[in-house]
Formats: sequence, C-alpha cells, structure tokens
Amino acid sequence: MSDTARAGDVVRALWDRFEARDWEGAAPLLDPGLAVEWPATRERFTTAAAYLSMNRAYPEPWGHMRVMEVVSQGDRAAALVAIDAPDGVFRCAGFYRVVDGRIVEATELWLSEGAEQPPPERARWSTPVPAESPG
Repeated sequence: MSDTARAGDVVRALWDRFEARDWEGAAPLLDPGLAVEWPATRERFTTAAAYLSMNRAYPEPWGHMRVMEVVSQGDRAAALVAIDAPDGVFRCAGFYRVVDGRIVEATELWLSEGAEQPPPERARWSTPVPAESPG
C-alpha cells in the first residue's frame, strides 16, 4: 500500500471508528504523542489518550458522522466530515499527518453549518445554500 493511500485510509478509519463509538478500535490509529489543535476554541490535546477521552466524554447524541471526502498525499491527509446532530449539522475539516500508520498531529476546524449570516453587501455576488439534510 502506498504512503498516499495509507494516510487517507488511516484518517477514514479513524472517522469510521468514531462513527461506531469504537474508542478502543480508534486508539491504534493514533500515536501516543498525538497533538491535535482546535483553533476555533483555542484548544490543544497533547496525547492520544486525552483526545480519545475528550471524544468519548462528548455529550451524546453526536449524530451520524458522514465522511464526505478524504484526500491525501504522502504523509498528509485532509478530511471533510458532516455530523448530523439533533440540533443541526456540524462540519469538520481536518488536516492530519500520518507516520507509520498512526496519526501524529492534526488540526480540526469545526463549525456549525449556517451559524453565521453573510454580510448583506455580498448578496449581489453569492447565492444562498440550502440547509443540508441529514443523510
């Protein structure tokens, strides 16, 4: 398996394990020294154990997680994920570095779909996007 396929496969497998709430299955995909940043909330998780514990403790229901796209090159992979929750759709754009089949670092950008209104002055150039239906 090529390094390119491997990075993308590891990231997709991580999200598959998260969808199944399979925390023990997710652990081998993460380097123990994993560092994950969430710029939106200015948080950093500095170990795989901390990252998994936070995800495990996150209040349910998360909803269904849909991996919309994974692209990879070399040891890097990016994923776009939609999370269908009872109170709306959330999106995660994650950027990951994979070494020896384990994620060693990541930056995840989280947002609530439709949480911000566009400035009125852009209306002449843009078209509203309808709310996404949970899939």
